[in-house]
Amino acid sequence: MIRANRLHHVVLNVSDLDASIDFYTKVLGLTVAVRSEERGSAFLSFGDEHHDLALFQRATGPAPEDS
Repeated sequence: MIRANRLHHVVLNVSDLDASIDFYTKVLGLTVAVRSEERGSAFLSFGDEHHDLALFQRATGPAPEDS
């Protein structure tokens, strides 16, 4: 297992928020500081900062039509 102990404000757009949270908590040992279902986001931390890693659910489905 990788044991990172610090990141510096990394932000990722992910295709599967739940799977990404699972991966980063299990593999890097981060914990979920805040999660927003409404915004499709999660902020993960090693504990010293509010968050070290921000994850945002990438939009899926067809693009909106031009008006």
